[in-house]
Amino acid sequence: MFTPGYFEDGAGHQFVPREAAGLMAAAAAAAPVYGPFDTFIGTGIVGGSMPSFAAMGRQAGEIANALLAGVAPAALRLPKIMPPTVNVDWRQVRRWGIDANAIPGDAVARFKAPTFLEQHRNEAIVAIAVFLLQTGLIAVLLLERRRRRRMELAVQQQRFELAHASRLAVAGELTGAIAHEINQPLGAILSNADAAELLLASGADRREELRAILADIRRDDLRASEIIRRLRALLAKQAVEWQPFDLNNAVREMDPLLRAEARRRRVTLDVRPAATTVLFVGDRIQIQQVLINLILNALDAMADLPEARRTVIVSVERDAGRVTLVVRDRGRGIAPEHLPKLFDSFFSTKRRGMGLGLSIARTLVEAHGGHIRAESDPGEVAVFRVEWPLRNGTGTPGPT
Repeated sequence: MFTPGYFEDGAGHQFVPREAAGLMAAAAAAAPVYGPFDTFIGTGIVGGSMPSFAAMGRQAGEIANALLAGVAPAALRLPKIMPPTVNVDWRQVRRWGIDANAIPGDAVARFKAPTFLEQHRNEAIVAIAVFLLQTGLIAVLLLERRRRRRMELAVQQQRFELAHASRLAVAGELTGAIAHEINQPLGAILSNADAAELLLASGADRREELRAILADIRRDDLRASEIIRRLRALLAKQAVEWQPFDLNNAVREMDPLLRAEARRRRVTLDVRPAATTVLFVGDRIQIQQVLINLILNALDAMADLPEARRTVIVSVERDAGRVTLVVRDRGRGIAPEHLPKLFDSFFSTKRRGMGLGLSIARTLVEAHGGHIRAESDPGEVAVFRVEWPLRNGTGTPGPT
């Protein structure tokens, strides 16, 4: 239904067209009502193709301003007709179920509730910008984390290679002790074999003595085999293995080899394990490498001292909150100016030292969640302490 409105009905009642259009829209509940003027919007009509009175007013004002400015009337370009614009009341569009796609794209929709984005445009732009910024930042952090992880793995691999090279160098330094430790059981085996041969040549029935000789041979063979096994484990290039082990036993395993080296250098080595089992979680070989580096460093520190002063004490200590591996020597001590850089790579107080032993020891200790430090009374004693805190709940030292 279309209506331009009216001024008076048949009963003589007077109206303005807008009011009349509203009454008709209210009465015509069975069909939508359309009108020709934009002032009808809001009275209940759906809409229509309408000239804009506001646009007419603006144009009239512009003409009046031009005439007042001295423009000749003939120079004014007046439109023959005001171009109409489709106006709709969105509430009525929804009421009558009119397809929104049928409404021209340039139509003016009145009383249309703004969408969330239209209502919060600035906030939405800011939120999207923040989201994109956070997404970009997270992506950068993930890439950085991946790159750092690759670098950490590369550093770990280099540390593993350096530690293995250090163990090989240590083995070269311990060649004399290793040869002595292997030659002793081999020499005992040879002596027992000669004795057994003499017993057999005598023709006497001396079975008990032969059994004793065979027992000695077996014991010495196992001793040599154990030395070779421990040496192979120390020198093998194998992956790091985190396993629980007794720190006392790890120290005892290195005792024969290090004691032989100490005897060769005429140094007294005093090993003092803890009174109770010290369960440790970590790589057994690397912890033993730390011990070897510290003891060899102590042996070197006393090379030019009187034999009576050459003493190294190794102890495993445990208190309520930590486990400490202590290596103490009675050498000439450490100069105060050397203490801050003692564990730096390539720093050495030895003439032929490469300065890697203590640096590698610190790296291995820290990899196991511990801390190493040196204390000294210059001219008297040097003490190296390796400390690991006990982990909460387990009472076990090692990496957290």
